[in-house]
Amino acid sequence: MSTQTELTDIWAEALAYIEMWLPPELHRVLAHDAVLHRNGADNSYILHVPKDFPKLDARLTSPISQSLRLAGQQTEINLTYQRTGQAATTPARKNGNALRFFTAWDILTTNWPKPIYAVGDLLPAGLTLLAGRQKIGKSWLALQITRQVALGQELFGRTVKPGNFLYIALEDNQHRLRNRMEKQQWPAVKIDQMLNSGFMLREQFVEQIGYLDAEGADILAAQIDRQRPRLVVIDVLGRAVKGDLNDYETMTAALDPVQTMALQKNCAVLLIDHHNKRSSQFGDGDAILDVMGSGAKTGVPDTIWGLYKKKNSGVAILNCLGRDVEEIELKLQMDTVTGLWQIESEGRAGSHLELTPKRQEIVDILAELGPSTVGEVSSSIGQNRGNTYTRLSDLVEAGIAQRLGQENQPVRYQITPETP
Repeated sequence: MSTQTELTDIWAEALAYIEMWLPPELHRVLAHDAVLHRNGADNSYILHVPKDFPKLDARLTSPISQSLRLAGQQTEINLTYQRTGQAATTPARKNGNALRFFTAWDILTTNWPKPIYAVGDLLPAGLTLLAGRQKIGKSWLALQITRQVALGQELFGRTVKPGNFLYIALEDNQHRLRNRMEKQQWPAVKIDQMLNSGFMLREQFVEQIGYLDAEGADILAAQIDRQRPRLVVIDVLGRAVKGDLNDYETMTAALDPVQTMALQKNCAVLLIDHHNKRSSQFGDGDAILDVMGSGAKTGVPDTIWGLYKKKNSGVAILNCLGRDVEEIELKLQMDTVTGLWQIESEGRAGSHLELTPKRQEIVDILAELGPSTVGEVSSSIGQNRGNTYTRLSDLVEAGIAQRLGQENQPVRYQITPETP
């Protein structure tokens, strides 16, 4: 059993985490008026909060529990709350107390918990936004990921540990889901992941959860806490939110409680959304900027996936980037018989850039002229200088061309030696 001094240290460290996730006024109340006690076992606690502390819903309890788990370096904790008869007394901002923070030594030497992934190095715990144009196979991909999680089978060459799932299908019915599952060869076997997981349709979602920007986010967070799924899919995000999806406050209210609980319970939440009509095409997309109303919706998620499909073909590019995901692109091919995406190749961002006729002109002239400036290239082929610069930058990002820079000399471009 830890000593009271150790318990005080744990609570002090937990408050430093809480400060990152809760508003300053709530953090000050917890720091000044809340008291932490053991409740028997080492991983069981009681937190005494003031009688006028705000309602203890998932939006508050999740970050507090997560902070305590990290501070105590424990995988799971059991935290209960008890209100005291004392009202909160918010301390003055200038009270002479030293501020708490993590030292550089702490950051460098502490064995912090590593991110948990549902799929290899692609799909970590927390929120992932998968966006793409309509009818290009986003839902098929989401269902395929769910299948692999349920069965614990590899996806795109990456390890997948079996786990429960909750698939919120807001645009499907039972008949369509069954047809797709049978096409993807979901086995009708009685295993835990098939018996303790499932699909929620729109009517059930509206009746039991409601809109995420109302009380729905807290209800879904509570379900994640109870069910402990490895994966939650929301298909599509636009039908789960009532307010303006381009409003920061609306999207924060809708996603923050779910994100907090997902991180605490090591659950990956996959949100399906759309690209805007002017989104980039196959091979040169920006997974963040192409999201419809991107500013508000891309601020909260931990990871962004962009799916780009070539017209009149089954070939697609999946662009992945995030806080715990190195930017990578997967070239995928849809198997129309099974409805499963198959990986053809993978590489760093831009490595699957399509050589359009305009880009091919630049490649050809660079091969002919050798190292050249933007102006020399644009005048030789008659392309606009600004467009030439953009296309040269794309070629450099894809590794097809390279920049040559010397002090006090104009930047020149040349074809990389590896380019055919």
